[in-house]
Amino acid sequence: AAFQLFRLNEQNKKSEKYKSYILDKYPNSDAAKYFLDPDFYLKQKKNAEESQKDYLKLLEQYKLKAYQTVYNLSQTILEKDLANSCRSEYMLLNVLAMGQLTEDKTTLIPKLNQIIEEKPQTEQANRAKEMLEIIQLGYSKNEELNFNKKYFFEFVSDVTQYVIILLDNEDDMDDSKGTISDFTTKKFKSSKLRVSSKITLSEKSFILVQEFASISLADKFVDAYKAGFEFLDELQDNKIYIITQENLKKLIETAKFEEYKLFYLDNY
Repeated sequence: AAFQLFRLNEQNKKSEKYKSYILDKYPNSDAAKYFLDPDFYLKQKKNAEESQKDYLKLLEQYKLKAYQTVYNLSQTILEKDLANSCRSEYMLLNVLAMGQLTEDKTTLIPKLNQIIEEKPQTEQANRAKEMLEIIQLGYSKNEELNFNKKYFFEFVSDVTQYVIILLDNEDDMDDSKGTISDFTTKKFKSSKLRVSSKITLSEKSFILVQEFASISLADKFVDAYKAGFEFLDELQDNKIYIITQENLKKLIETAKFEEYKLFYLDNY
């Protein structure tokens, strides 16, 4: 909120008051880093994009069953790059790879607990809790422990994709829609994207951005959104997901957001 007030008053002396407040009260915030380095957001976006690309490459290696390679590389990144924007994703991938390399699944417990403690509000923490429950409930040593789930939602990559942004309880629908619309217009002028507010049958609100011809184009929007504090302020931290039209219909009808988060983590 203070950063938005700074932007609104950028052409007058009041802006210095908000700037000083942010630097004093929130010296480690993205806004403070922006004041110290005007190129901060550009660098953040570039780093986030590079991190995402590297993560996706390693994820492909996991899908090819190169588990030892995935474990070694993800472990190195987790130890040496603590500020990586995909850290929670790497943490879970590291556990999944380790799980494929060991019969004793209880050895995964410390790593799963670390995800839950370090990244409590992430989809990866939800998945870690689920995996932890599977391990703690017990399983046969000779039976392969399967962390893969069958979902209510269906993954289809070669269709038009949408993006949804979930709103927190304190978020005003109209204000959020306006802020996200402004961000979309400024960052994706030529894309002709439409921003609208939606509500499930159980009255859960979210913002819909449509439409994208491919997952890769939707990914670019998601990456820009996650690096968009300059325009979005606290909305930058809201949950954002890619979704197909059919899955969107299912989500509106059922409001199964928690299941969709896990489905998204497994498939996108």
